[in-house]
Amino acid sequence: GAVILLLALGGGMYVYRRRSSKAPAAAEDDVERAISKQLAVPDLLPLHELAPEDAAGWLRRQDLPGGVDGLCAAVIKRKIDGATLRDADDASLKELGATLGLRKAVLKLLRAEPPAPRRADEPP
Repeated sequence: GAVILLLALGGGMYVYRRRSSKAPAAAEDDVERAISKQLAVPDLLPLHELAPEDAAGWLRRQDLPGGVDGLCAAVIKRKIDGATLRDADDASLKELGATLGLRKAVLKLLRAEPPAPRRADEPP
């Protein structure tokens, strides 16, 4: 069989896998994907409160089309926190290198996110 170790650290889930030479790789990959989906760590903080690394982790945990790794790298590199990501539009996601399909998927998710609460000193 294989040894699979799951670690939840900070905003991410990390998987360590050591295969034995006898186990079929395809079956192990299917098991790993199933485990990762079942053990997805729920976000403890709303998107607008996340630091850049955690906002990138939030993106990785979503069911998004290809290219999400490049978007996540851009979010971290440009220090885009969750509040800024929450306010992203199509043009800003395009500037970050997201493809049309990825931009549409991310914008759909962002529209579904609850708005950040107003501060007491903020005008209505």
